[in-house]
Amino acid sequence: MGFLPSRAPIVAQLGTGELRLDFPDSGSAKGGSRAFFVDDGFVQMVNNELTILAVTAIPAESLSETDAQAEYAELSARNVESLPQTEKDRIRDRRQKASVKLRTARTFKARGAI
Repeated sequence: MGFLPSRAPIVAQLGTGELRLDFPDSGSAKGGSRAFFVDDGFVQMVNNELTILAVTAIPAESLSETDAQAEYAELSARNVESLPQTEKDRIRDRRQKASVKLRTARTFKARGAI
């Protein structure tokens, strides 16, 4: 979802994924982009002001592809079949989030950032 100036007010829930903020050139300040891995929270756009409240927000440049791959591999290797359903759901949720974190790290790296 993208947000542009002068739009109708909106409040939306954040899920798990990459959040990219694009900043325009302004006066002598050069614009640019920042990417984050976010997990859960809310976003609000009112009166041309964007507010982001995220439970987890990790700058993409802080993500290690190696660490994210290891986290995903560890969670994927777990045998969840003998566990109670609540534990299965928790591990599957963590595995899905690790997958998104890994994708965010790879995307950041592919952009030539690091």
